[in-house]
Amino acid sequence: ASPFPLTIPINQQKSNIAIMIMITNESTHSTFAVEQALKQPLHVAAAPRRSVCFDEDSNEYFDNTLRAAEDCKDTWYNKEDYQQFRSDIRERIQAALQEQAESESNPNQVFYKTIRKMYFCTRNIGYVLEDASQLLNAKKLQQLRQMYANEAQMDMIGMEYHVVAAIKQDVRQQREAIQDVVYDIQQENRQGLFGSATEFQQELQESCLNYTQACGLFSQLLALAQQEA
Repeated sequence: ASPFPLTIPINQQKSNIAIMIMITNESTHSTFAVEQALKQPLHVAAAPRRSVCFDEDSNEYFDNTLRAAEDCKDTWYNKEDYQQFRSDIRERIQAALQEQAESESNPNQVFYKTIRKMYFCTRNIGYVLEDASQLLNAKKLQQLRQMYANEAQMDMIGMEYHVVAAIKQDVRQQREAIQDVVYDIQQENRQGLFGSATEFQQELQESCLNYTQACGLFSQLLALAQQEA
């Protein structure tokens, strides 16, 4: 589960609904992600607004000789279906946030607390780490195995970044920070401070890793927890 907004084409098949849930709850169209990625830091003058468009004249159409268009309506989601999915996900996230604020005795509190602990465990790593399982001791492994212990918690798969307010806020801050650092490195490159394109690319890679590694490790931990469920 990544935290950056992505979209799925409107004709995504029903079998892939789990993927849609994980990545579309905050994204509504393809230009959103691009505009956010190009957002300038607050301390500099705003750059011209950029967007992405598609050349519709270059589209190619292929007739389905095996099924009629009327038959496809029963096996493909439409625009209204996707709007309903987004609405349901927003309601579920809001309910989870409200649940944490209202009752400490709720059994799902253990789930939320475990998610929070696992995420900030990855955030505290100050070195390059590729295998998140190296972060697990016996106690953390046991907590991981109990994360998705019931159906309600299984329904949260793909929304872990959004159902805990502290994680959601931290991810937002990390996203803004990585935009700033990329902008600064690009400015240094324009000033000729890098000896080669390879040096520039390596600086980008290493600097961005400081902000992206935690999410990658956290995703690994979530996958391990789901595997144990």
